[in-house]
Amino acid sequence: MGCSFRITPGVASDGATSGPPGEGVPDAAIDAGPVLPGLCDPATGLLVCFTFDAPTLTNPLANEGSAAVSAQHSGVTRIARGSGGAASVDTSSQIRIPPGPMVTGVAAMEVWVKIDLAPPVGSRVGITDADATSSAMSFFYYDGSPSRQLRFELGQQMFLDRVLTLGTWYYLAQVCYNNVLTAYIDGVVLGTRAGCTPGNATPYGLQLGQNNTQTGGDQGMTGAIDGVRMWTTPRTPQQICEAAGLSGC
Repeated sequence: MGCSFRITPGVASDGATSGPPGEGVPDAAIDAGPVLPGLCDPATGLLVCFTFDAPTLTNPLANEGSAAVSAQHSGVTRIARGSGGAASVDTSSQIRIPPGPMVTGVAAMEVWVKIDLAPPVGSRVGITDADATSSAMSFFYYDGSPSRQLRFELGQQMFLDRVLTLGTWYYLAQVCYNNVLTAYIDGVVLGTRAGCTPGNATPYGLQLGQNNTQTGGDQGMTGAIDGVRMWTTPRTPQQICEAAGLSGC
């Protein structure tokens, strides 16, 4: 049986709404977040995967996906999350994959995130970012006062209204398939927009927990990040439903 989704109305970056409400399940209550066994098990298209589950975060931190890359980090603390771990970060932290040809063709991205400190009014914090390229890929959280928004990006940007409760884990995902960018929160469709291209981190590298400024990072979040996964194959609605820990997938 497939997942039952509720589409939450939101405003895309071109001003279009994401669609009317539909029947389905409510947003998942993910306080600690599902800790999935084998999150980084070899799978077709799994290019980047960081679980932060090892008792000690080595530096650099080896990618658990197929790409031969690693993440350099500083000011990062491993915290327990379920039976595994997560990376605790603040505005002085950095987690960065340097530029290279390996992280390219990303058609789907997933991340578990807990924001403990709201962005300053009129500002934003980076969750993941590969900087402003023609094939950019990112998640951001904005305080656009009066509204708060999530930014999803795979080759184009889509802004959707959403207030994140501080100190609460959320599962964010986005998929570029058939030229449509679909944004999810906690396994539920938040919005869609026509026009997308696979992302890459080739020119400037990839930043986790910050905006990528090519040489390091800024606009860092205060909170925690976990289960960063990037795929060259699109994730299906059922796979995202299962990753979010929803029932009835």
